[in-house]
Amino acid sequence: MTGGPSARASEQSTSFLVDERPVVFVGDLVIDNANFLASIDPSFWRYQADAHGEALASDSSKRNAAVALRIAYGAGVETLLGLLCALVQAPHFPLGWMTSYKNPELRAVVRKIARSEPLYTRVPAGPITWTRLAAIVLERLPADLPNRGRIISGFGKAWENVAEQYLDEYFELEYNSLKHGMRGTSGTLSVTLSGDPETGAGALSGQSDHAIAFAVRDQLDGTRHSHSLRHVIRAWRPHQWIAGLPLLSMSITNVVSALQRASVEKRTAAFEWPEDFAHFDEPWSVNDASGIGQVVRAPNFVRRFVEPTRESVVAGFRLTSPEAEQ
Repeated sequence: MTGGPSARASEQSTSFLVDERPVVFVGDLVIDNANFLASIDPSFWRYQADAHGEALASDSSKRNAAVALRIAYGAGVETLLGLLCALVQAPHFPLGWMTSYKNPELRAVVRKIARSEPLYTRVPAGPITWTRLAAIVLERLPADLPNRGRIISGFGKAWENVAEQYLDEYFELEYNSLKHGMRGTSGTLSVTLSGDPETGAGALSGQSDHAIAFAVRDQLDGTRHSHSLRHVIRAWRPHQWIAGLPLLSMSITNVVSALQRASVEKRTAAFEWPEDFAHFDEPWSVNDASGIGQVVRAPNFVRRFVEPTRESVVAGFRLTSPEAEQ
C-alpha cells in the first residue's frame, strides 16, 4: 500500500489519518513499527481467562476474579478494535495510529465501519465491513483449506459483535470506572419490580451473582463546569468474558500477522481459529438466567441552580509559590 515510510532510515516519514485528523511521523519508523508488532503477545488474553476462570467458582475470590476478567476483556476489545482500525487507516504504520488515537476517534471509526458510514481508508475500493476486514486479514489462508469461508465469516461476525459491545453507551464508561481509580463497586444484584397492588400480576424479579455499580458524570445544560451524577447498575456475565478472551487472543494474532505483512513485508503468517466453530458465537450466547440487564437512576433535578464563577471557585484555594516558600 502507498504512503509507507521511505527506504532510507535517515529520511523516514509518513502520514495518515486518525478518523479525520491528519498525523505525520518522522524517525526510524520501520524499525520501531516492526518492534512494536513483534512485541504484541496475544496469549496474554487467553492467560487472563485461564488464570481467573477457576477463581469464579470460589466464594472467597469470585468477586475479584470477575473484576479482573472485566478489565482484561475491556483491554482486549480496545486492542483488537484499535489494530483493526489501524489496518483500515494506517496499515503501513500501525504503531503511529495506535499511539495517536483518542478514545472518541476510535469510537468514531468503529461506528463508521459498523454503520457503513463514510470513512477515510487506505483499503482498496469497496465497502468496509467486519467480514471484509476478516477476508483481508485472512487472505493468506490456503485457498483449499476446509471451511476457509466459515473461518472468515466466523471472525467477521465475532468482530461485529465485539464492535456492538464497544459502541454500547455504558461499555467504556463501565470499563473506565474500574481502570481509573476503581470507581466501580462490584457485587451481587437483586431487582424486584412491583406488579398490580391487588393481584401481583406483572411483577418482575431477577438476581445476578455478579454486577457493578458506578456513577457517570453529566454536564448540566447551559453551564461550563457544573455536573450531576447518573448512577448505573449493570449485571455481569463473567463466563461471556471467559469465552471471549481466547477469541480476542486468536483475533489479535491474526490481525498482527496481517499488519506485519502490510507494514514490514513479513512473508510468513501465523493464523489461529477455533477448532469448534461454535466458539465464534459462544461469548454472545452465554446466558446467566438472571433476567437482569441494567438499571439506570437519573440524577435529581436541581432547582434554581446558579453556576458559580471560576473566580469564586478559585477563591477558596491557595496557589503555591515555591520561590516564595523557600
